[in-house]
Amino acid sequence: MSSARGGDKRTRGQAHQNTFAFRPNKNSTKTKQINAIPVGGTCRRCTDMIEWRKKYHKYKPITQPKRCVSCSEKKVKLAYHVWCDSCASERQICPKCGENRELIPGTQTTNAEDIHELVAGMKERKRRTILRKYEQGELNLEDIMAKAEESDTDSESLLHDTADEPAENSSADGSVSSDD
Repeated sequence: MSSARGGDKRTRGQAHQNTFAFRPNKNSTKTKQINAIPVGGTCRRCTDMIEWRKKYHKYKPITQPKRCVSCSEKKVKLAYHVWCDSCASERQICPKCGENRELIPGTQTTNAEDIHELVAGMKERKRRTILRKYEQGELNLEDIMAKAEESDTDSESLLHDTADEPAENSSADGSVSSDD
């Protein structure tokens, strides 16, 4: 083996060399979902690692939030990260490796497919309401991202903006009156 002691005397080349580069199936839904996940907010080294994993189909997205190593809350939503965004920004460290290095800013998602992926985990009614309000200009991308994060706990606040208005045929005690 090349890593064995005294193996530096070997003069011939590698026995099995790649004849073509790895090409992933670009049309698969899994590949599209993985490529849509933004890379950034980490140091240069960790960003390169995550991009390499995406390029060679080694990236495995997480399905459930992980626990942060600092606050022990389930707030880590990106694969290979161990610190939540709030703890990492508070300590000014990389959320993946924990080193105090210069962080690369995250990429912003702006196209319609990315917005649909942000709200994909919501119920159909809530998802349609958010998309309709986005198209009408009532919501911007930051609001949608905040609501997508809130949807894990409470997403009813977006749907019921006017929930304080009483119904026309209801009385103060909650009973419905009928006009015969």
